Amino acid sequence: MIYKKGDIILRPFTELEVWDDVVSTNYREWFERPEIVELTSHGILPKTMESFVKYIQRNDGSSYIVYSICIEEERNDGNGLKFGKKHIGNIALQQINWINRSAELAIIIGEKDYHGKGIATFAVNCMLYHAFVKMGLHRVWSGTSEENKGMQRVFEKCGFDDEATFREAKWSNGKFVHIRGFGILGDEWEPPEEFLPYGNK
Repeated sequence: MIYKKGDIILRPFTELEVWDDVVSTNYREWFERPEIVELTSHGILPKTMESFVKYIQRNDGSSYIVYSICIEEERNDGNGLKFGKKHIGNIALQQINWINRSAELAIIIGEKDYHGKGIATFAVNCMLYHAFVKMGLHRVWSGTSEENKGMQRVFEKCGFDDEATFREAKWSNGKFVHIRGFGILGDEWEPPEEFLPYGNK
């Protein structure tokens, strides 16, 4: 299933996309940029393109689902303007537990120019719709560094509860930092306009 709003597109991330022009040459570099990964669980260990391919090959929906976040934009290839897609991030439902009907949500917006533009909020709502409506899950949870105020605002906008603080649970920039744990149940999620008339809410 593909999700779209304006020039934002979310679609299942496939092995082919690692090699075609949907994925920017900066993809691997996202995980090496301190300003991108320092407040997340990404970037702890070095990554290779082969590791990305293996990760995506297991993207079969049984234990995790990964979507690419792209922006449609005009490009000039020398022969005139045309529309293309710029890969700016990924979002995933992982640690899917079919018995407990729960999953962890993880997101990275690797291109900093697209931070603070509502893209993460839209992407998270897409994954909540996918989790609760398409997959029939009961609970989605996530965590972020206590210093990551932007991600905390996204969770709050999407209706997550601030459930717990895991004290000094992550080593970051030479110190231990707290992790804030967030969660939301299917009957607590209020779908935004792009998902109406789902539930007629």
